[in-house]
Amino acid sequence: MTLTIDHNNYLQLWAEVNISPKVIETEIEYRQFLAVAESLLVNKNLRTPEETTLFQLVVKLIEDYESEHYNLARLHKNYVDQNKSSQNTFAGIHFGLIQRTKNAP
Repeated sequence: MTLTIDHNNYLQLWAEVNISPKVIETEIEYRQFLAVAESLLVNKNLRTPEETTLFQLVVKLIEDYESEHYNLARLHKNYVDQNKSSQNTFAGIHFGLIQRTKNAP
């Protein structure tokens, strides 16, 4: 389904959320995009077409960043290659990622 949006309202939304519609390059930007997505997620049934379009793009950019930086399959393979003798490799890498995320600034 293609939404019809008011481009002026859409651009105003980007100004209000105070982020630029661009590829996420840093952890700080990633966290900013997450905050925007979370705020738009709360009002899912009340979103305007412009908010829905903004939400879809923000989520896509978040997914792309996560795919590049938090790819569990790739991390798991690298961990297994480095620790072939470990029995709990996936649990170890998963726990490590959770710990890294919790301790991140």
